[in-house]
Amino acid sequence: MILAAWLLAFLGVATIAMSNQASSRIVTGLAVPTKRRHRSTIWGSATLLLSLSVTIANDGLGLGLLLSPLLIASATAAVIVLLMISPRHLRPIAQLLDR
Repeated sequence: MILAAWLLAFLGVATIAMSNQASSRIVTGLAVPTKRRHRSTIWGSATLLLSLSVTIANDGLGLGLLLSPLLIASATAAVIVLLMISPRHLRPIAQLLDR
């Protein structure tokens, strides 16, 4: 379940990163439309909340509240590394947001 929570956190952080103009240009080569920026921020935030709830449901309130920010921080680091080294791996997430 921790892996599922981390994957949800990764998806949420990557989705929020795709709402940034600079990150979107790195990944897709295009600027982000305003409608997609708003939608991706909402979906990213919802996915991060879902990751928090999965962590709390799996590990209890105390450990879940401690573990969830750590998972989000490590997912953020993974997204940053992917943006720096090989942004093409984030392209499917950007294409998912275009639908």
